Amino acid sequence: MNANFRVRILENQFVHIRRVLPGSGKLKAVVNQEVMPDDIIGSYTLDAGYSSVNLRRELGVAAPEGIKYLQVPLGRFIYKGELLAYKKSIFGDKVITAPTDGLIEEYNPKTGDLRLKFLSKELPMTSGVFGIVDGIDQRNGEVLVRTIATKVYGVIGSGRERGGILHLIGNSSNLVSGIEIKEDMHRQIIVTGALIYGEALRKAAVIGVSGIISGGLNLSDYLSIVATLDPHDKLGTDVGISLMATEGFGLIPIGEDIFNLIKSFNGKFVFVNGNLNLLLLPAATSSSILAVRKATLPILPLSKSPIIKPELRIVDLNLGDLVRIIWPPFMGAQGKIIAIDKSTSMLESGISTYLVAVQTQKKMIKVPFPNLEVLSSHP
Repeated sequence: MNANFRVRILENQFVHIRRVLPGSGKLKAVVNQEVMPDDIIGSYTLDAGYSSVNLRRELGVAAPEGIKYLQVPLGRFIYKGELLAYKKSIFGDKVITAPTDGLIEEYNPKTGDLRLKFLSKELPMTSGVFGIVDGIDQRNGEVLVRTIATKVYGVIGSGRERGGILHLIGNSSNLVSGIEIKEDMHRQIIVTGALIYGEALRKAAVIGVSGIISGGLNLSDYLSIVATLDPHDKLGTDVGISLMATEGFGLIPIGEDIFNLIKSFNGKFVFVNGNLNLLLLPAATSSSILAVRKATLPILPLSKSPIIKPELRIVDLNLGDLVRIIWPPFMGAQGKIIAIDKSTSMLESGISTYLVAVQTQKKMIKVPFPNLEVLSSHP
């Protein structure tokens, strides 16, 4: 009997990563320059953005009354941590400090929202990897760096390639809501577990999260961002944030193989390309540059990046194969084949098929063989 063989992880691959200035600025790298992760290869001006504080909710007052409790007048600049609003009460004083540096721009008496405008500032862009610069595009603010990375392939995604510090939120089975998305996740790539709710996705986009890795995504949330399921139609498109689901649509924990690998990169600089369903985990050792020097890669413009996800192959099922269950109620579970029935069994649906015993970390499961895909084969 046969099953699909899916490549989910490829280690030590020569790849190009693209570092793109997030705002107007200038590149400082040169072609053939060898770089380390902390090397500054460009600088840019971060355009002003906004943050808001709801005084009605935080102070427990009517929206039109909120402005009376401001300690700094509209039109003035305030620094993070400074006293922003104060209300004395017999039940305990209400104190609000500024969440960020900014200009106190306006107050909405209907909603109670106080808006703070960030000031523009110049920031550096680092390479994020050990590698060699293969291309410079000053017009588009893009640097092409050859490096070594582990490739992790997802099932669905959206958004151009983005880099950022990897930040794990909990475990592989987490359900992430908006309250778990924090301001300090700006420009990070966050790993959210089995599912991230739509309101959390929207909050992440507003905060400026670079990318999201999740086991599953709600189809409606995904289509509201991408508007298509055709991988060719979304290639080269971008909505300001990069998403990748490692398992598919719905509530599905990130597979053990991928999650265990991702955990070892927590706090390190990584890259995600949602349009290619690809997470890149760069080599973290300086010795990798020795191999990079000997490698050559074709240089392609961003708009012509190929869909490089490996195709499915059909292989025989064998004892000892590492497999993933791809159908409910055990969808996403992984384990090794310990037995294959020699005769068919009749399922509740009326279908006659062979059952396979899979030993997972928690228990032994018997499933129909069409419900399996092979992760590593042992003929």
